[in-house]
This record gives sequence, structure tokens and C-alpha cells, in this order.
Amino acid sequence: GTVLLLLASLLFCWGTCASEIFVRVNGSDSSTCGSEMAACRTLQQAVQVAEPNDHVLMGDGDFVQFTPVIINKTITIEGIGRQRSIISCANNGSSALHVSQSLVLSRLTFTNCYDSAIYASSSIATTIEVNECEFSNNSGSSLASAISVSSGSVSLYIQNSTFENNTASNVFGEGAIHTA
Repeated sequence: GTVLLLLASLLFCWGTCASEIFVRVNGSDSSTCGSEMAACRTLQQAVQVAEPNDHVLMGDGDFVQFTPVIINKTITIEGIGRQRSIISCANNGSSALHVSQSLVLSRLTFTNCYDSAIYASSSIATTIEVNECEFSNNSGSSLASAISVSSGSVSLYIQNSTFENNTASNVFGEGAIHTA
């Protein structure tokens, strides 16, 4: 009975169970990175190797994004705590994430991004959940500085998160959050 139950669980899990993809500042990006012992170095590579419904686990440190990470599959990105897992755009005139699929973000800081740390647009029903995150020192000109949702198909849920010193510079900018 126990062996049969275990075998049935493994067969069910084969195509449906989420994996954990690890990211650390001292990791190494490769097509096989992501395990706890061989973590990816960048969020971009972790998202690339992730499968739908996987959990990307960000370690301690400052992860600099020079171009937006494209989120085109449903995933969870989780840090170890605000001010510990930091996604920075390094004031390079870029967003951190471009989202077109459902996404859960937890315990992360987004800082120094331009025209939305998180930009979401989708023609399909998409949900973005932001839990225990911090958005600080982000700026924008035509969009919001922290989160911009430009489609009615995207639902945004934010809880226990903070927004500090986020600015938009023209009349169309809306400060921290913009929805269309």
C-alpha cells in the first residue's frame, strides 16, 4: 500500500510539481544552473531555466539588472527578506521586470529602476501578487515609478509592502502605481 501510494504520488508529480531555482550573487549562469549547490547568478538566467509554476529563490545580496527580465511563464520569485534580496536597475534607465504571465513576488526590494520597476501587460487573464516587498528610489517619466499595469486583463494584489521615494516626472506619470 505505501509503495503504491508513493509511486502514484511520483507519477502525479512528474508533470505538475514545482521546482526550486536558486539565485545567489556568487552563482554561475549556465543552462543547468538553479540547484541549491549550483545556483544561477542572475534572475534572468533563473527565469530562463524555470518551468511554469516553479519557485525562484533569491539569496542575500544586490542583484543588478541591466535589462528587464521577461516573465512569460507563471512563476513565484521569493527573496529571503526586504533589504536582503535586492533587485536593482542601477539607475540605468530600465525596468526590472516585464510581466505577461501570472507572478508572485515576496520579500524583495526593487530599487533604482526607471519607468516602472515592474511593468505588466497581457492579453490573457494574469494575476500579479506582491507580498512583503519594498519599492524605493524608482523614477519614471510617462509611467509609474514602481508598478505599471497597462492592461485590464491584469489583476494586481499588494499586501504588506512599502513604497518610498518613488517619483514620476511628467503629467502622465502617477507616482508609485499606474493602472490603465
